[in-house]
Amino acid sequence: MESDRVAPVAEALAHAERLLDRAAPLAEQQARAILDAVPGHPQAVLLLGMARRRQGDNPEARRILHALAQAQPRSAHTQYELALAQAALGEETLAIAALRRAVALAPNMGDAWRTLGDMLTLAGDAAGADQPYARHIRAAVQDTDLMQAADALC
Repeated sequence: MESDRVAPVAEALAHAERLLDRAAPLAEQQARAILDAVPGHPQAVLLLGMARRRQGDNPEARRILHALAQAQPRSAHTQYELALAQAALGEETLAIAALRRAVALAPNMGDAWRTLGDMLTLAGDAAGADQPYARHIRAAVQDTDLMQAADALC
């Protein structure tokens, strides 16, 4: 029964996600175990790519995430993670394009806006970075009084 598999897969995905920042190799093992049980599961593939990047294997992370981005072109998180792998490999133009896709898909994705601003700044486009930085502030600030102050600054 399909519903019998959903809860354990969701639990395994949540566990892998919790492991990412403190034990990326274990997160990778968990993602691979999920993929053994449910081949091609998009969230497990994303977690696998994220785990490879966190372990410093950016070429493999890029390969995994690029294939996933092709299969899931409307996934903002995939575009964002792909951009991080590309940036780590010095592929700034590709990273900027992936970040632009990410924020177009998810306009409230604050980390993607901030990273886009950083990438544009590093590329020498400080003026072009202003709007992404302003959008990052808007995405990050929830307090209306702070938002008015942020709008005034931007």
